[in-house]
Amino acid sequence: MQCFVHLGYPKTGTTTLQNRFLAGNPELVYLGIPFASDRIRELVELDVMMKDEVEFDADAAGSAMMEEIERLGGGSGSKVLLSYENLGFSRDNHRDRLVVARRLRNMFPTMNYLVTVRNQYEFVSSMYKQSVYAGMFIDFPDFLRISWSRYYRSTFPQLKYYEFIRALEGLVGSGNVRVLAYEQLCQEPDEFMEDLCGFIGITPGQLPRVRDNVGLSRFGLRLKRILNRILPYELGRTYFLPRTRELGEALNHSSVRYRYMMATNGLVQSLDRRLGLESHNFSLDPVWRERFLEVYAGSNRRLQAEYGLDLERYGYPL
Repeated sequence: MQCFVHLGYPKTGTTTLQNRFLAGNPELVYLGIPFASDRIRELVELDVMMKDEVEFDADAAGSAMMEEIERLGGGSGSKVLLSYENLGFSRDNHRDRLVVARRLRNMFPTMNYLVTVRNQYEFVSSMYKQSVYAGMFIDFPDFLRISWSRYYRSTFPQLKYYEFIRALEGLVGSGNVRVLAYEQLCQEPDEFMEDLCGFIGITPGQLPRVRDNVGLSRFGLRLKRILNRILPYELGRTYFLPRTRELGEALNHSSVRYRYMMATNGLVQSLDRRLGLESHNFSLDPVWRERFLEVYAGSNRRLQAEYGLDLERYGYPL
């Protein structure tokens, strides 16, 4: 049995890959996302991502996961894949990403990690737009300023890709980690899919020219930020308000806040389509570009040199 975990990063085409190729692929025992069972969701989100070291039982979690894999038809010759972008991205509500990676390695008989990266200049714009979908109502300059003021609890240090990838290799070996660039998926999708499928050992497939999670226009973002203030949820909620879904839980479709989130997202997306408005990309001013250059250039140069990625062509900070 060969086991693969696609860690993301977020905003690197993960949802499109999951929906359009990985889920339902007959050559894979696919665990998620979407999760193949409630038990797998609990094992990943509660055991792996949330429990502290005292409560986490690697043997019990590993045995339970193998039972689920066998129930899904997995055996000694199977290729098992879990694709979940939050596994490689630490957030306030779960464990450090290397703790998560170590637990996953200990749960499966073999482990291979697949990591997709994205130009940091572009990543923060896409992450901001996704945050507006998730309830944020501040503007892009405030998003940058507040995130930078909380640097070590923010997205920024996690975008030092080289250091994270090297740490993964320390867990599973250099031959068991593959790094791909999101920009290749956009510009040379066939080559991207050949590389991805070659690493996993499955037949290369083609992605339809359809994008999931398309960002909002400038108008759509402004309208959504207004709507997010009316009934706060997720990133706009106060500390004591529950999330629309906590880790390990199934979606509560009857939740007022969940229904409001879905309705307002659908409304704004529909208006963008009817008005013919395209997704808006925020540009960083020279001060922010210089900051990014100082933080990421060294990491990106090492990533380019050691992993054969043409980051210069894709405009990464170098």
